[in-house]
Amino acid sequence: MTRFGDLTRTEREQVEALLRDCHLLPAGRDTELLFVRDGPRVIGCVGFEVYGPHGLLRSLAVDPCRRRSGHGRGLIRAALAALSACNVDDVWLLTHDCGPLFAEFGFEPSPREHVPRQLATSAEFVADECRRASCMRLSMTA
Repeated sequence: MTRFGDLTRTEREQVEALLRDCHLLPAGRDTELLFVRDGPRVIGCVGFEVYGPHGLLRSLAVDPCRRRSGHGRGLIRAALAALSACNVDDVWLLTHDCGPLFAEFGFEPSPREHVPRQLATSAEFVADECRRASCMRLSMTA
């Protein structure tokens, strides 16, 4: 696990290109990042941020040529384990088209009005690109 700001220049460029190719917002400097490599090349990543008792899962991206290989599910499992170690009560995310994938992990749709204030003001939630995204929540205390 590495903060985006601590990546090498090459890793940062690869992650930025992957996120751009997947039409996702760039990771923030404080975003914790997990990634999968094929040799020296980053082929998948997921980010998360902690806001007190709340986690934000973001920036799940897998190289289009590597999708359906299990990398995305593995990244989600790893991110949820890391968030669990941070003792968050719940994890939130925004998605345009991966709702069914996140539902496999127990995420449920949630109205944006229920998003905790700390998250509602995060870069992810205020970005124009995310205004129409579906909001989902996973309780970590259940």
